[in-house]
Amino acid sequence: MGRYGEAERRLGELLKKLDLDANSSVGLRVVDIVTALALKKANTVSQKLQELRTFVSGQPESFHADWSFDGTTYFIQTEQVFARYRTWLMELFAVVKFKDRAALLAALDRVQAGFKP
Repeated sequence: MGRYGEAERRLGELLKKLDLDANSSVGLRVVDIVTALALKKANTVSQKLQELRTFVSGQPESFHADWSFDGTTYFIQTEQVFARYRTWLMELFAVVKFKDRAALLAALDRVQAGFKP
């Protein structure tokens, strides 16, 4: 909550772990995008989205992420730093809930195309 610099550092460390399960990796990658926006690093979001897409494309066809963004959603809706990106972030959170890899990848493509730094 508000400690974005520390969050960025810790997320970077976690995402480098080789034993991180795919579900956690997707969730943490999305939180990393949220953190980048909070730190006013919107110029890095397209690359982070591409990395997320590349990761998802390497998963089995039946892959789906089972990550809840309920707390994150509430935080984003109440913090001014996210005002410009709220609608886009809500769409990103909805995309992560798609139930198969192909649908998730197609939705990620739409979300990435809709991002305006």
